[in-house]
Amino acid sequence: DSFTQQTFYNFLAFSAKDCKRFVDDLFALCHHFINSNLSQMDYVRKMHKRILLSCKDDKFISIKDLIKSIAKDEKKKVIEALKLAGLKPTDKKDHLPKDKFTFEAFYKFYREMLGGRPELEKVFNDIKGTKRNYLTLDQTVEFLNKYQRDPRLNEILFPHHNKDGTKKLIQLYEFDKSKQKIGQFTLDGFTNYLMSPDNLPTNIMNLPVYQSMDQPLSHYFINSSHNTYLTGDQFSGRSSVEIYRQCLLSGCRCIELDCWDGEDNEPQITHGFTLCSSIQFKDVIEAINETAFKATPYRSSSRLRTIVRRANSRRWQTTAFRYLRRNY
Repeated sequence: DSFTQQTFYNFLAFSAKDCKRFVDDLFALCHHFINSNLSQMDYVRKMHKRILLSCKDDKFISIKDLIKSIAKDEKKKVIEALKLAGLKPTDKKDHLPKDKFTFEAFYKFYREMLGGRPELEKVFNDIKGTKRNYLTLDQTVEFLNKYQRDPRLNEILFPHHNKDGTKKLIQLYEFDKSKQKIGQFTLDGFTNYLMSPDNLPTNIMNLPVYQSMDQPLSHYFINSSHNTYLTGDQFSGRSSVEIYRQCLLSGCRCIELDCWDGEDNEPQITHGFTLCSSIQFKDVIEAINETAFKATPYRSSSRLRTIVRRANSRRWQTTAFRYLRRNY
């Protein structure tokens, strides 16, 4: 589901203590820096593990269930990819033995399902030239330093790649053992490295907050939201209270409330002079109060932007102010 299409689940705890422990652990998992910045290979490993754990049988994997979990509309493609990866059913019921469904075998199947990586093959061919079908150690070192390393980095803290370190990477990610020994990368090993944790676009050491958080607000880039209440377009989209919770829990620090006068002097949130639906200002303020600082402790970096485009009366403004005072 997309960001604006939520699915709700209800949980019942036997005590407030158990409830808090469950919520704290859930938030710890959701906001875990490493889990939020996994490499492509880590996701492939998670896919393999999920298939193994979802099997009802302890010894076999049903090809029928595998097709449902991988690509239910591509039955022929899945079966063909399994054959090319050397994974063939052992009986008429189309079962694969679990001990044969190793990660290495699954990875071969995964690559066959993708039909190759032509964009990576082009990069590989441009580097290796036309005389050989592998990358030499010198070519790999040059590629890592010229294209994969950020030239703005401090050369003492983040030194250039050398032959010894590059050879260790080749030994770690190259599948062909004979190539491992002499420091050469085949296309499969090269692809394996580019999908690995050693090639993440971000430095994992910098994922936790390490910058100074005591500077003036204008010194920071602020994660902001426009027309926060809308789950669709600005002409006929549906407004939602829940989307405020979703934005704040995902780390948004600047949200927008378009306040208009409603029935019985109740302020409402909507996109004025359009067909967009409206929601109660009171409900939005309560949602903000519940979730504003769940995802981050940095109160000084939070900003609530309120836009009042049409004031109906002092009574309407007094009602809105009362809700703000009650929740803040």
